[in-house]
Amino acid sequence: MKKIILGLAIAISLMSCSGNESKMKSEIKSYLDKNAKDPKSYEFVDLKIIDTVVNGKLAQERISENDTLISNNLKSIETNKITLRKAESDKVKYNDSSFDEFIDGAKADIETAEAIIKNHKNDNEKYKKLLKSKEVLGYVAIHNYRLKNGFGALDIDKSYVVFDKDFKLLTFGEDTDLSIFK
Repeated sequence: MKKIILGLAIAISLMSCSGNESKMKSEIKSYLDKNAKDPKSYEFVDLKIIDTVVNGKLAQERISENDTLISNNLKSIETNKITLRKAESDKVKYNDSSFDEFIDGAKADIETAEAIIKNHKNDNEKYKKLLKSKEVLGYVAIHNYRLKNGFGALDIDKSYVVFDKDFKLLTFGEDTDLSIFK
């Protein structure tokens, strides 16, 4: 009985995988029909899913990116505070109003950096609520294929393809752009 159930489970998973692969191939073919210079020369070579984009994992990456941006803006604030103190000191020392430009610029830069930090912290609070989510948002695949170049010769190309959870093509190119899952 266990062998029958195991066999059925394997058969179902293989059938669903091949169905998903055919959806992906169809999406890629449709994309290349619209965007390739010579879509009739397209030859499929290989397609491998290399990553599953999960909500929680993506939220963690966004938090990490935001933390880096927050850190950079905190450093910018410190640098601008030093500039501000120096300009204010020099203005008094030399009784010269030309330092007002430096003072105003430093104050504006500090305000901008503080606003950016506030936005990233607010974003992080939203992302923290998603950290434990296992919801699949999409898939990243590497697609190897042949396509004629400008001289008519077949080239082997490799592209990264991002699909949504229903295997609709989102991006096709030289790198993976996961910003579409924001």
